[in-house]
Amino acid sequence: MVELGWTLTPDGIREYLTELAEEGETTVITHTIVSLKSFIKTMLKPKDLFLFSLLYNSFTTTRFKSHNKIKLPTIEELRQIWRGLPTIGSRLYFTLLTECGLRPSEPFLVSIDDVDLERGMIRIGKITETKRSFIAFLRPEVINWVKREYLPIRESLVRAKINVLRAD
Repeated sequence: MVELGWTLTPDGIREYLTELAEEGETTVITHTIVSLKSFIKTMLKPKDLFLFSLLYNSFTTTRFKSHNKIKLPTIEELRQIWRGLPTIGSRLYFTLLTECGLRPSEPFLVSIDDVDLERGMIRIGKITETKRSFIAFLRPEVINWVKREYLPIRESLVRAKINVLRAD
């Protein structure tokens, strides 16, 4: 708004976006366009429908294609990473991320009560603005690994973590 002189006009908005485009600021343009559209819709639509329409339609939302060609890991690469992990806890964490599509902090929200190994389900109960409570399903191989490798030593892992917390 400062760079537009606190005045929104169709020509002023287009000129500003053109300047950003000439500077090669594609990410800045995208965020600016989304912000301006949201601002105009929120502030002007309820008050002045004509002015809202004039400004809102004076520019379009552009989607720039990313030139990043991110190559996703193959199943075999994921298995190699998993085998290289040093502890059962890190393997379980990695397994939950890859099997259930969890965000990095979400495995820490799962308690043993949220896991139903008989049905192969995990209930993720955190509800935020961007995610709702949901259920993820585990493959039989994962369920068998958890029962065979993780559950027998779970108590000692939990006790060790609690002792570290108490020491702090």
